[in-house]
Amino acid sequence: MYIGGTDREQEIKRLEKSQPQIVIGTIGKINDLAVNNSYLKIHTAKLVVIDEADMVFEDEDIESIDRVFSKLNEDIQIALFSATISNEVVKFINHYLKKCEVINITNKKELIKSEINHAFIPTKNQDKNSLLLSLLKTFEPYLCLIFANTKEKVNELASFLADNGVVVGKLTGDLQPRERKQVLKRIKDGAFKYVVCSDIASRGLDITGVSHVINFELPKDIDFFIHRVGRTARYHLDGIAISFYDYEDDDYINNLRRKGLTCTYMALKNGVLKETSKRNRPPKAKKVIKIEEELHLKTPMPKKVKPGYKKKRNEKIKKELRKMKRKSIDSMYHKKGHRVDED
Repeated sequence: MYIGGTDREQEIKRLEKSQPQIVIGTIGKINDLAVNNSYLKIHTAKLVVIDEADMVFEDEDIESIDRVFSKLNEDIQIALFSATISNEVVKFINHYLKKCEVINITNKKELIKSEINHAFIPTKNQDKNSLLLSLLKTFEPYLCLIFANTKEKVNELASFLADNGVVVGKLTGDLQPRERKQVLKRIKDGAFKYVVCSDIASRGLDITGVSHVINFELPKDIDFFIHRVGRTARYHLDGIAISFYDYEDDDYINNLRRKGLTCTYMALKNGVLKETSKRNRPPKAKKVIKIEEELHLKTPMPKKVKPGYKKKRNEKIKKELRKMKRKSIDSMYHKKGHRVDED
C-alpha cells in the first residue's frame, strides 16, 4: 500500500527487491514512485480501479494523474466508481476512455436513499452550538456523525461538546494515518457515540453502524451532501439525517428536492423536536426587488466587456443582495424581540 506519511526508504527497498502484483495508493505517492522515479513499474499493469472518482480528480491533482496515466499501456482496462459524477470525471472519461459503459448498480434514478429520513431545522438567529447540544439530548444514537465544513469548525465543535460533557471523537484531514486508524478503531470499539468530522469521513472511510448524520453546516457542493448522508442507512437499514439551515439556504434546499429528496421541516421547542407544517423561508417583498434593481444600476456594464466580466458582475450583485437580505432579516427579528420584551 502506497500512501502519504509512510516510510519512503522502506518502500523503495521493497520495490528494488520485487514488484507487487497489486498496488493500492494515492495519486501523489504513485506519481512519486512511478513517474518522478522508476521504482514502481506500473507500465505492466492490466487494470486500474479508481474509487471515489470525483474526489480523485481535484484540480491540483490533474497534472499528476496525466503523468501517471502516460506510463500505462494503451489497452489497459479502467474502472471508475463514484456515487456522483462531477464535471472533472466527465472530462477524464472523454479524454482517456474512448469507449465506456456506465453501470448503475443501485438500479435507481434517485441519488439519495429512500431509507434515510431527512429533517431540516432552521437556525435563524439562534446560537447553533447550543442548538446542537439541545438536539443531541433528544435522541440516543448508535453512532452519530456531525459534519462541519472546515477543520477549524470541527475542532471548535468537538471542544464545545467535550466541555459540555459529551464524549466525542474527531476526524479531519490533518490527522496522520496512524492517528486516523486509532480514531477509527475506537469508533469501531464503541468508544464514541458522537464523532465531529470534516468531509474526509463522507468518502472512502469504512465507518459502520452510523444511525444519525447531522449537517451542522450544509456543504457548499450538493454532491458532498449526498455523500455525507449516505454514511447512514447502509446494508438496507434505516437512517436519520438532520440538517441545520438558514434563509440563505433556500435555493440549496430547492435543489435537493429536485434531486428527489423528501424534506421534513422540524423545530426544537422546549427540548422536544416537533414537525412543522412548512419551512422558514425568507420574506419576499417589493423592497427586495427594488434593492436588486438599484444594485444593477450601481454596477453598470462598460462599453467594452472583457471575457468573464458579466459572470463576475452578477456574482458581485448577488453577494451584495445576500448581505442586504441578511441585514433586513436580522433587523426584522431584532424588532420582534423588542416587541416580545415589551409584552
